[in-house]
Parts: sequence; C-alpha cells; structure tokens
Amino acid sequence: MTAVVKKKIVEKLARFTKDLKPSDISLSFLTGKAVLQKIELNAEFLTEIFYLPPCLQISRVVCDLIKADVPFTSLGTNPIQIMINKVEVEVVSCDSVTPRTKQFDDLKLGNSPSTYGYVDKVVDGMKVSIQSVVIRFKDPTFEASLEVTKVVIQSTTPQWKVSPHLKDTRFKNEEEDYVIVYKMCSWDSVKMEGVSLPNTGQDKLRLLSQETVIRLALKRRISDCSVMHSRVSIHLGDLLCILTQSQLRATSLLVQ
Repeated sequence: MTAVVKKKIVEKLARFTKDLKPSDISLSFLTGKAVLQKIELNAEFLTEIFYLPPCLQISRVVCDLIKADVPFTSLGTNPIQIMINKVEVEVVSCDSVTPRTKQFDDLKLGNSPSTYGYVDKVVDGMKVSIQSVVIRFKDPTFEASLEVTKVVIQSTTPQWKVSPHLKDTRFKNEEEDYVIVYKMCSWDSVKMEGVSLPNTGQDKLRLLSQETVIRLALKRRISDCSVMHSRVSIHLGDLLCILTQSQLRATSLLVQ
C-alpha cells in the first residue's frame, strides 16, 4: 500500500520536481508523517509562478529535507505542518529576453471556481517552517547572495496572536459571502552580500537585518474562493551596515 501511494505522489509532483523517486519519500500512515530528502524543484515552474523579470531566470532550487506532519484526526482544529531544513536557490541573468511558456496556466487561481470549503480551510491553515533560505544571484558583472534564517508562516487571530485552534484564525460572514483569513510570516535575520566582478580582493558589501514580521489579511468570496481584498503590513527590524574604506570602494564598484 505504501509503495502505491509513493508512486502516486511521484506522479503528482513530476511537473514540479526533477528526478524524484519513490525511494526519496518516507511515509507513515499511522503517525501522519512524511519525509522527502534531497528534492530538486522545477526551476522553470518557479520562474513562471514568481513572475520574475524576463532578464532573470531561476536556474536551480534544491531542498535537502522536507518533513510533513498531517493530523488526520484533527484537521479542522490543528494545522498541517511543513518543516523544511534548507532551501538553496540560484538566479542568473539572461543575455536575451526569455519567453514565458504557458504550460502552467492551468494552475492559476480562478480557472475552476468552487465554493470555499473544508479543503480550503485546511490549506489556508497550514504552517510552514524553513530553517534557512539561501538565494544566490549570478551576473557577469557582479555576484550577490541573500540568506534568510528561521522563516515561519502561520495562521493567527485578528489580533495577530497564535491560536491553538484554527477556527480563531478566520472570520466568516455567510450573509455577505466572504471569509477573512489572517496569516503571518516572520524570520529571525537576513544577511545580504554583494561584490563586483572581477573580484580583485575587495571586501564584500554586507547588510544585516534582524527580526521582521509580515502580516496578511486576505478577504475571499465564499461562493467562488476569489480574492476580494487583501491588506499587507511589514514590520522591519533593525538594519545594520558597517562600511570600511574598502567596502565603500566595493559599493561604488557594485553600483557602477
């Protein structure tokens, strides 16, 4: 039975991953836990859904470990938890404009309207934790990297407090045909580095940021799940940038 389910999972994820094998997946139906190891995502798919400028292209995305915890007996009250250890992303510049394909258009929201129901509640309530995300930008004239640590995306109450019950994280008004979902994304720190090429020994430009919180209120229509309104607020932590004389020179070269 487990082998059949693994095969079905591989078939469903074939469009979004590269060379995924059933042996990369570990399942336990009794505990509701799943583990995926050394997963490489489809870079073309991510380039499409993130609407990157035509001059940029995602060349590689790798996740070393993904864990899923599904509380089958309490999906209505407890969130599905997705835990990712490390994500590495490589973004490169293109000499020519890369045309966008339409092979993923069928995944866009709104193609198959349906009433906001149980599955939508479960998906909206998911909690995602990422230990670190490393994004590297490569260009013939410069290199840059962005590292974000301890990212957490979870549902909250309208007062932006974490609640043990998912029913407290949404407000539903059936008479006016809408539901409001509250989500919060936070991370501990961000480190940005950049250097111009060719590197002649100059120091890298570094910028550090402490804890940041993004709050999202999403208003959706119950009858067809379409997004009616949204509100986003960003609360930035302290920014730290220590510039030496060599780093000022590196900044000037990087801007040029």
